[in-house]
Amino acid sequence: MSDIFKNDKLGREPAICSLTSLIESDFELNVLAVNASWGMGKTTFIEMWHKYLVSKGIPSLYFSAWEDDCSSEPLIAILGEIQGYIKKNEDIEKTVEKGLEKVVKKIAKIGVKGSWELAKGYMQQKFGTGYEEVIKIACDEFEKSVKNYPKEKSLLEKIKEDIKKVFQDITDKKFVIFIDELDRCRPLYAIELLERVKHLFGTSGVVFVLSIDKEQLGESIKSQYGNIDTNQYLKRFFDLEYHLSIDHQSKYQQFLYESIKRDIPYNLRTDEINLALIEIISNYKNLTLRELKQFFDQIRIVIPLNRDIYNGAFAMQVLIVLVLTEVEKLNKSEYEKISYDLTNKYREYSQNKNSKILEILDKQFDLIFRQVDLVRNNSNNYLENEEGYFEVVSKIYQGVRFLENFAK
Repeated sequence: MSDIFKNDKLGREPAICSLTSLIESDFELNVLAVNASWGMGKTTFIEMWHKYLVSKGIPSLYFSAWEDDCSSEPLIAILGEIQGYIKKNEDIEKTVEKGLEKVVKKIAKIGVKGSWELAKGYMQQKFGTGYEEVIKIACDEFEKSVKNYPKEKSLLEKIKEDIKKVFQDITDKKFVIFIDELDRCRPLYAIELLERVKHLFGTSGVVFVLSIDKEQLGESIKSQYGNIDTNQYLKRFFDLEYHLSIDHQSKYQQFLYESIKRDIPYNLRTDEINLALIEIISNYKNLTLRELKQFFDQIRIVIPLNRDIYNGAFAMQVLIVLVLTEVEKLNKSEYEKISYDLTNKYREYSQNKNSKILEILDKQFDLIFRQVDLVRNNSNNYLENEEGYFEVVSKIYQGVRFLENFAK
């Protein structure tokens, strides 16, 4: 189990353990949404959680809704994944597959949009050719069932009972289904998946964990239904919503920084200063975890271009500032705004950090901006004792401009 959290640089283990305890408890939970904006590590969190459940012997499966939204009906993906799980467990295959067949036929009867494709795909996978007539008989029942709402409603309840029985045959524990990247799906597909999960799988014994960017998912809903209150709309589908916060972003930054140590001669104090600078400017830029990773990738690109100059603390700090604040903005018109904003970040940072580091950063930052202005304007009006700084900034500046040729 320790290997699961070996690279847990964001301190996700306590949250995963607590959420697992919630699922294992008697608390009635059918749909849990894990919400975080794009690039904040949802997929890594969900995959880690899935592995943790497997290690504890809790039956679960994981799939990306985005990778499966090429089909017209979300149920094809959901039931296909369940069938895949069943086939991997030979001891339950015979009993459970019969139950799953009953579910598919009844779904075809109720006339869910795309039910023909669902039943056809499922039966073809199981029986090969010769399944058409069997499914046609089931689908012919649709016209009869829609004329009588009470019967249709009764059939829906029977489907839920059959689904419940399927999962009871699989395990006497709760079965967890992780669905990732729902917000990246086609809008209609995402909405229909939510509806299928809630209306057909709303039964005890199965828990859906949906990974979402709620804001993005809300935009998908608006594209279909207009300017509605998406928060209220989504409450219909989610029993609970868990916000995936970032409490240990500095640890992740340190992990990424450690990974490039072999490329940079440095000392401990320089490390602390550079990490502080990264933290301050990344907060200023509101970087996501993915954007932080991209920043360190950019550092990796630039360092080999001028490896010989990174034997002093100043060069690394120039590189951090230029990459993180975007070199094209470091001109006189932007200087005052960025300087003012970062000064406020310095103050915020200094409340809980080493004031000596802050003092060094303040002086270095002012020097960096002054030198960058000189380099940008091709000026030779630098002080004689700052000629070395000018040469360093010139080389790094050209290296960072080289990054602009890469697609972002």
